Amino acid sequence: MDPLTIGLAILGIVIGCLGVYYTRKQVLIAQEQKKHPISPTSPAFPSTIKDHGALPSDNATSVSTRLDFDDSKYREWLSEEIGYIDIRGIRIGTAPAKAAMRFPILDLYTELNVQKGLTNWDMEQGNLVGDKRIPLTNVLEVTRCVAVAGYPGSGKTTFLRYVARKHLNETAKILPLYLDLPDLYQFAIHQTRSDRQEMEEPNYFVEIGPDSIIHYLTGFSKKENLGLSADGLLIKIKNGECIFLLDSLDELPSAVVRELMVDTLSRISRRWDKCKFVIASRPLA
Repeated sequence: MDPLTIGLAILGIVIGCLGVYYTRKQVLIAQEQKKHPISPTSPAFPSTIKDHGALPSDNATSVSTRLDFDDSKYREWLSEEIGYIDIRGIRIGTAPAKAAMRFPILDLYTELNVQKGLTNWDMEQGNLVGDKRIPLTNVLEVTRCVAVAGYPGSGKTTFLRYVARKHLNETAKILPLYLDLPDLYQFAIHQTRSDRQEMEEPNYFVEIGPDSIIHYLTGFSKKENLGLSADGLLIKIKNGECIFLLDSLDELPSAVVRELMVDTLSRISRRWDKCKFVIASRPLA
């Protein structure tokens, strides 16, 4: 199915296909990265996630198809992390006045609607009235790669969390993988052996491949004792049983890095072409 180009009239969210190349792709950094014998560390990524050994290829015949992949701990952890909306300023019963009240996201979330039938030209001209209003979640049912752009507070992160919780609640087959892109990027940087001064440049970019994502997920799983394995993840990805929810593109350090990240994610989405990808960002990120 052709990618949909959809504008959101309310909250200013724009929907489009993730596999779009930015016109400034020529800013790709061509020089090879200098390598030095140092091993940068980051408090956000302890040493327990640095060494994972060889990563099996997602096309390798050696990857087991045994049904011994247990993602129950990860699902339980993710449900607790993203399954609630905290609201302050509401007091119920004897709860402290300043305490945040937690509400299940599935009970509180209000569906966002988008305008179907808009083009990029329409949105540039300020025409946000399409031919039909449809729920944003319906877009995911017919579109494999979706980008959600909106201003602060417009509901981008809440939407990603709702999608993740909805999948956890409805099916044990599809595994939602919620990734914060700045964390993933910092992880990739600190897995390299690059010059520290070069790493501090705002346009410094480390290529992120499928193996980076697998290492990031399994490293975090090991740290939190969630039981995810590289083999198991690759099997589910190969079978199209994962949805990637990618947040905070706009928080990457520069426009160049953000554009290169989108280019990289486009290539990854084509390689893992049975999985769905949703990316959220502020406009002009």
